[in-house]
Amino acid sequence: MAIRDDADPCRRELDLVMAVDQVRDELARDPDRMLRGVMERIAQALQADVGILILSDDTGVRLGAVVDPSGMLSGADPHEVEQIAMSASASRAAGFVDPPAVARARGVRYVLTAPLAMEGQRLGSLACLSGERAFGEQDVALMEYAARQADSAIMQARTWKQLQNWGEELQERTRQLSAIYRVDRLRDQVTDTVRLLAEVANVLVDVLVVDLCIVGMVDEESGECVLKTVNDRIAVVSRLGQEDIHTVLQRSVELDTPAALPSEGAFATEGLQYLFAAPLKVEGVRLGAIVLANRDRPFKLVDADLVQAVVSQADSGIAHALAVECAQERARQLEAICRVDRLRDEARSANDFLPAVVDLVTRTLGADLCLINLVSEEDGSSDLKAIQDRDSVLGRLDRDAIEQAINWASAQTAVSSLRQGSPLERWGLRYLMGAPLIVAGEKLGALVLASQHRPFGRADSELVQAIVSQADSAVAYVRAQGRLMQRHKELETLYRVDHIRDQGYEFGEMLGAVLGELCSVIDAEMGFIMLFDREGKQLELRASTAGDLLTSASHYQIIEQVANEALSAGTLHAAEGLSETLHAIMCVPLILQDRIIGVFGAVNRHGPGGFTAEDKRMLLAITSQVDTAIFESLDKQRIRETFQRYVGPKVMEQMLITPEKDFLKGKRAVLTALFSDMRGFTAAAEQIGVDVLVEMLNMHLGTMTEIVLANNGTLDKFVADEVVAVFGAPLFMPDHALLAVRTALEMQAAQQRLIGQWQERGYRLPPIGIGVNTGEVVVGNIGCDLRMDYTVIGDAVNLASRLCDAAAGSQILITDQTYELVAERIVAEKLSRIQVKGKEEPVQVYQVIALK
Repeated sequence: MAIRDDADPCRRELDLVMAVDQVRDELARDPDRMLRGVMERIAQALQADVGILILSDDTGVRLGAVVDPSGMLSGADPHEVEQIAMSASASRAAGFVDPPAVARARGVRYVLTAPLAMEGQRLGSLACLSGERAFGEQDVALMEYAARQADSAIMQARTWKQLQNWGEELQERTRQLSAIYRVDRLRDQVTDTVRLLAEVANVLVDVLVVDLCIVGMVDEESGECVLKTVNDRIAVVSRLGQEDIHTVLQRSVELDTPAALPSEGAFATEGLQYLFAAPLKVEGVRLGAIVLANRDRPFKLVDADLVQAVVSQADSGIAHALAVECAQERARQLEAICRVDRLRDEARSANDFLPAVVDLVTRTLGADLCLINLVSEEDGSSDLKAIQDRDSVLGRLDRDAIEQAINWASAQTAVSSLRQGSPLERWGLRYLMGAPLIVAGEKLGALVLASQHRPFGRADSELVQAIVSQADSAVAYVRAQGRLMQRHKELETLYRVDHIRDQGYEFGEMLGAVLGELCSVIDAEMGFIMLFDREGKQLELRASTAGDLLTSASHYQIIEQVANEALSAGTLHAAEGLSETLHAIMCVPLILQDRIIGVFGAVNRHGPGGFTAEDKRMLLAITSQVDTAIFESLDKQRIRETFQRYVGPKVMEQMLITPEKDFLKGKRAVLTALFSDMRGFTAAAEQIGVDVLVEMLNMHLGTMTEIVLANNGTLDKFVADEVVAVFGAPLFMPDHALLAVRTALEMQAAQQRLIGQWQERGYRLPPIGIGVNTGEVVVGNIGCDLRMDYTVIGDAVNLASRLCDAAAGSQILITDQTYELVAERIVAEKLSRIQVKGKEEPVQVYQVIALK
């Protein structure tokens, strides 16, 4: 509405009121434009070149609107305009003021001002500037009237401004409440931490319309903030790089309150100029951080308030989700422990149990590769026992790399992770976790887990620890049970071998029975025993269970070679891959009292592979019984062969149950010797035919021998019709003197019966004279390589022979030494001393009459 320029003041005021009222009606919803419109109408009414509206409130004085239709202030510095306005704002009433220097420099000559106030409150000032036209009194009156219109317009503008602010604040609060409600619903519905973070990122991107949102969580093991989820509206995150993202997240998690961050590195390169970060904290514990990024729109205070509102709900939700996950993880651990426990109860051996454990760990943790190795109980070497290879990567790995991974895991004292420097990284297995298997301080082996893309965290570590805590004890239990079963098997075998020894088998039968037992317990194709010959120089095959393997000379030579290698080593020796037929041979020397008597061995285990450590232990266990049995059998065989002509069954039995004693070894001993001879047999023999003579002599010697052996005597020799016997050797007998005297009496009685028998046939059999003496002699196997005889030598033996020569037919003569030992048990007559050959002094003798 135009304001007329005429002389009627009332008309000018009316036009001004109507013009201002129109502006207020039209621009009521835009306070800034309304105030400018009001200022334009006032300047027009006063025909001013420039109109200035100055606003004043509790915050200070500022420009509200500047109207310059004439362009007088065109190009002026804002500071100059402020100086002009401030000089005008000091007026207390409508009137003229002198223009300041900066205004005069712009051609301003006249300034008309009026204060703006309402109900005692200063609202600001009006200022009209003119270069040519001077303001008059009517202009002052009109200015006062204009001020009354302007102050109500300012109040209207303030009211609208406040309403607008309230509306914007209400709108922002509504946005915040909406975001809070959405996060609160998520918190109630989502218990998975990563999913919750992703949904929170979606809410922020949706509400704030940001270009990028990244969320990280603090890893409890490393303490670093690790990227967990991304909402990328402009597809830029792939170009940022892990290092730059990690740097921003790490910087964000260290903040105390939400704050803007400088754009650096790849963020700046990709044009993400504006960054805003908020830490996620609960009760002082830093859980992670949220980072928002924009290319073009900076973040406002209201954005910060909304982010803070969302974070205040999200962090507690995250803490709740973590608590739920922790509980779930504990449940997983308990379930895993129960499953391992069931596997342990069901498994019969480590070979059954460990593959099931590896499968359980791999599936539960989502690993790509899992290995379990055990330390060999035999030699301490590493033995790979179970493998789970989900991506078939094991075949591409170097054996050295696998060994490095196993050695690293074995060297740990608890479950540990590697995120850098994995020995398997070259094959894409960047992340490694190792857990030693330890029971009572003893390292049994180790578990190794490898992953290509997913690092192992605290929860994984705790789960593996829970599984390992059951697995290692299970391994120890299985091993102990295996050792117990093996020991039980060994004891049963030893019992059966011992039973074989007690059966009294002949030597060959005993060896065959033992070899049969060996082949049954170690499942061998053939068992064999080689013993040294009598000279102890050459091994001879003494027994085997599969003669067809030995029909080939080459096979025999191979077995003999391995046997000699065992003898050379002095311990168990095993060889494999010897020929197409002989796959494996193991031998152990038979050693007793530092004496090697032969070799005990087995050939070709049934099934693939060679003999196991258990087979070797079993061979050694049987050998510990067999070497003694063989040695005893050989000793008994030698004793039997040597003494069966000399001693009776009772003495032989006693000798055989004490084979460890060397009866053949020469020694000095006090014993009793007996000599018996038929008086005049040589002369009588000339009158008898040969056949009768031989029969007569055999009958006499046989009868005498039976009596000697029946009295536990040892038959030394026959010299024609002479019988030589010893009492007290090879087995010591404390009553050897009495046994000799009893034997002599029985021999005389038997000879009398024989004399009668031959007399009935018409032949004369001479009586016998017997000499007995007790004393120290040398007894043992005496002779040379061509002939050895068990006999006695010494002066005491010679004296017994001399007494025999001196005895008359049917007479028994004993020396003083013998009489002293048997005086209380016999009836004897003391005779005169006699002179015998080889003795300087006469010898006191006694004639034995009978036993008491």
